[in-house]
Amino acid sequence: MINRSSLSYRFLAPMLALGVAACSGAAGDASSLAPTAPNRIITSASVGDAGNGVPNQGELELCKTGDAGRFEVTDGVTTLSYDLAAGDCVVAWVDVRTGLDTARLTVTELPSTTSTFTSVTITTINNQYAPPPVNGAGPDLPTTTSVSTVSTQQVKLNEYIGSRLVYLNTLNQTGGCTYTQGWYKNHTTQWPAGFSPTASFDGWGTWIDLYNTPPKGGNAYIQLAHQYMTALMNKASGAAVPADVQAALNAAEAYFAAGGAGTGSGDIAGVAAILDAYNNGVTGPGHCD
Repeated sequence: MINRSSLSYRFLAPMLALGVAACSGAAGDASSLAPTAPNRIITSASVGDAGNGVPNQGELELCKTGDAGRFEVTDGVTTLSYDLAAGDCVVAWVDVRTGLDTARLTVTELPSTTSTFTSVTITTINNQYAPPPVNGAGPDLPTTTSVSTVSTQQVKLNEYIGSRLVYLNTLNQTGGCTYTQGWYKNHTTQWPAGFSPTASFDGWGTWIDLYNTPPKGGNAYIQLAHQYMTALMNKASGAAVPADVQAALNAAEAYFAAGGAGTGSGDIAGVAAILDAYNNGVTGPGHCD
């Protein structure tokens, strides 16, 4: 036989407790109130839409920096592919299923012939309920951001979870080839656009005059000028420039800009040697045949 008085008490006790909590919260302690509704920024986008730069819940957004890239996103059944130019963002997947039912995705950037994967910045929003607003201002949704050096990422999505992945690629420095200062000296009609043998160089004289002047006594200014002019024209002709060579070009440019006709200031020790190795094909993309 059911004891109705006992049954009524079991149901009434939780209700009485909630009433006490509500009264306590009404006294001004808003943080003690139980959450009343989900606090969400749930996506309203469709797959293939442009991204908005926010890790909206229920949405995977892919973005590309540095160089173009090709991506595959799969849940193990369906696979979607995307080609993104540098600066592009796309809504790559949408899943707003509820509760604990979660889409588990694998995102892979495919190898590129023009660039190398560097890193991916992962921003994830993951929130179910937030406390009621305090003083009229609701709390921000919790997000986490991390950087990974692995091009394949595992991502979860549902109506509470969203992610934004920003992939960075570095351009491969392998294109083109280089000529020496002697080649440019003897092939003035084949200089790249924007360069002229009769143009003035640093107030010293013309480019061709400088090429025809040997660095007597190991003149550091003449040596650097020869290699600097040559490297500039190799770069303008399409030869890839490694980071150390670009740094040497920057140092030489600063040296010449700081003075004139050999009066520049700055540490140029070794700069001409770096540029000479590049121009002769020892470093960089190699010498032109």
